[in-house]
Amino acid sequence: MSYSESVPPRLQAEMAALWEKKFHKPSIAYESSRFKALAATFAEICHERWGEPSGNKWGFASALQHFFQRCGAPWFPESAELDAGTAAAQLWTALSSTSHRITYILPLDQLDDFPETDFGPAKIRNLRPAELGDIIHVNVLKRRFSGAPNLNDYYGRQWLIVEERVALPSPARQALPFFDFFLDGFGEIKPYPSNFRPIVEQALFAIILLPWETLEGWGGNWKPFRLPWVYRVPESPFLPLKQFPKPSTLSWGWASDGIDEIEEIPATNSLDPSDLGDISGELQQLWSSLEYVSPIKDEAHEAFPRTIRHFMLRAFLDEGFDELIWSVIAIDACLGKENEGDKTKKIAYRAANLCQDPSMHRRCCDYYKLRSDYVHGRDLGGKTIRNEDLRGSRKLARSVVRALLKRCAEDRSISRDVLLDNLWKSDVLGISSKKCP
Repeated sequence: MSYSESVPPRLQAEMAALWEKKFHKPSIAYESSRFKALAATFAEICHERWGEPSGNKWGFASALQHFFQRCGAPWFPESAELDAGTAAAQLWTALSSTSHRITYILPLDQLDDFPETDFGPAKIRNLRPAELGDIIHVNVLKRRFSGAPNLNDYYGRQWLIVEERVALPSPARQALPFFDFFLDGFGEIKPYPSNFRPIVEQALFAIILLPWETLEGWGGNWKPFRLPWVYRVPESPFLPLKQFPKPSTLSWGWASDGIDEIEEIPATNSLDPSDLGDISGELQQLWSSLEYVSPIKDEAHEAFPRTIRHFMLRAFLDEGFDELIWSVIAIDACLGKENEGDKTKKIAYRAANLCQDPSMHRRCCDYYKLRSDYVHGRDLGGKTIRNEDLRGSRKLARSVVRALLKRCAEDRSISRDVLLDNLWKSDVLGISSKKCP
């Protein structure tokens, strides 16, 4: 069987035979001999193209069922009018695809008004219900889950939308991806686990490198948003869609008309992003710098390891003492060297020189001591931390990361050892003799 733009006649004929029966329920259609005949031809094509064993009947049947949910076969209620020829052409197009687009959509929960922004493969939008419905394929969700979310319940929120193109495995592996879990590193634990794909992490990294800590919301909170979940929308029709998270997973508040009407509305913090200046331009510049210094698909700059991104995101997502600890670890990932004596003093000195700010030396020493006392189980004597400490450690870490990113972008060839040695040996601030308390 050759792969051309024309649909194989046998595939067209079996699709037409399936349509002729006018099944009124999916379960009846999938138990029919005509569906099984189509699945057998489908398996032969997949075997020829990917070497997929044609005996994997469950995988091929599942892939076809996902396809019919996506295209809207006539046995689904309220499906659009779709003729057999169009369905066969769509199936053949999907079979001929070697890659597809995945869209990740994340609610930036509690984020107040934010300008429409595009940077790299990402964008931030306040989506209208119809726009959200188009992205998540709400009609497909209706068919798959016998109902769909009320899109009006998600209106008035800011969303991060990230797209990436990835290679496609065979349709059977797409439909039943959990088999790969047992074939790919089963039982292995990765050292830097993440809930996000690298491209989503990179987009979030750019966003959190904005100087959010210079703003202050209710209760001294500086964090602009929560990240309750990420929803994945695959373009391939052989991949199933998951249930869209309920609106109860988001933050809600109350509004009153001043008389007797009380209305539930999306809760927002009191931060004003406009105080940060040209956010769109800043995010575009940050994305360009990150992709130059630490590209997603290529090797990162030796002096800017990807662990920096991991630790900064952990600090953003965590709270309390843990937030402060992750911020300090991020600084360590930027400026620390293995097996060096007086490490805290040297990191603090490098931070001050890198950022051209003598005050960072003392602040860095203070946060390192607090972190050391905490992680080594020393008696803190009832010591507590305040939001000012969290904001201060966050500012310190962000300033170091931004300065290091700038330095690495200016010299892509400099090694980590040379850069750190230069920051230690120079004494432009006259602080090399200062010791950490």
